Amino acid sequence: MKKYPFVIFFALFTMPFVLSAQEEAPREIPVADLMQMHRNTVNKFKAMVERFTAAVEEKEQQSVTVLQKELLDQMTTQVSYNLNMSKQDAANPNWKDRYQKQNKIYQKLDRARLQIRTAAGMNAALDIVKDLNTFASTMEVGLADIEAYLRNN
Repeated sequence: MKKYPFVIFFALFTMPFVLSAQEEAPREIPVADLMQMHRNTVNKFKAMVERFTAAVEEKEQQSVTVLQKELLDQMTTQVSYNLNMSKQDAANPNWKDRYQKQNKIYQKLDRARLQIRTAAGMNAALDIVKDLNTFASTMEVGLADIEAYLRNN
């Protein structure tokens, strides 16, 4: 019976040391690995734009519709990232500029009802392809800002 108060006292006494030991050793992902993740995101987006372009050129309406949704999902993440970074790294105006450019393209794609079997629909889809390539190029250019931010923080 006398063991229980001692066990409870010992557990309560050692808990702060155990908890502080866990807090002192955070695991960080190396900058090189984080940059590779960002490069992979850019490459994945560019590959999807290529697939979207091929679907438009081949007039595959179903593929265009599916890829439009997938592109929007990836673009949502990217636009949100730039918005968050514009707040975290307010000294760098590139984040806000990139956010505004990308958000404008995102909104355009989101509103687009691409019917590529009509001449007007095909022209709209080709215009979207140009915008998607612009979006991809802003992602590539942004890699330098991402790396600078990661190295400084």
